Amino acid sequence: MLLAVKEYTSAAEMIAEGHARHKRLMNPHNAFRPTARCAPAPVKKSAPRLVMAPGYDAHCHEWQKNRAIHRSLAHGYRNADPNGMANIAQDVCIIHGITVEELRGSSRKVRFSFARKEFCYLVKASMKEKSYPEIGRWLGGRDHTTVLHLARRWKERLEALA
Repeated sequence: MLLAVKEYTSAAEMIAEGHARHKRLMNPHNAFRPTARCAPAPVKKSAPRLVMAPGYDAHCHEWQKNRAIHRSLAHGYRNADPNGMANIAQDVCIIHGITVEELRGSSRKVRFSFARKEFCYLVKASMKEKSYPEIGRWLGGRDHTTVLHLARRWKERLEALA
């Protein structure tokens, strides 16, 4: 949009121009006045659609999620493995359909926060020697109390589902 620049010769001219513009823009004949007979059009509410990829079943997603949880807790991610948190992060990202960068990012969207909760819970449950500050640093510089909160919330969710 291009704005025109106008130079005024006096303050009185500038004030008069401002009054004329105000009168032109605030003219009641230019205003929209709804009448009593006008009613808003009814909004058609449709049921939310669930879009699934061909050959995808909802139970497959739950099965993958449960399989990853049970595998990590039953077998553990070898404590001696220096890439243990990276392996857990990759598994969690595959389950939730996100990237590791999104897991470590700052977005508060539900799908990312759920993945972070699961990640913190799995790391602490399978790698006992990892401290909350260490997990927080790996997870994008988060505070240790944030990691503790995320792990507790995921544990509560699992207990509620059981």
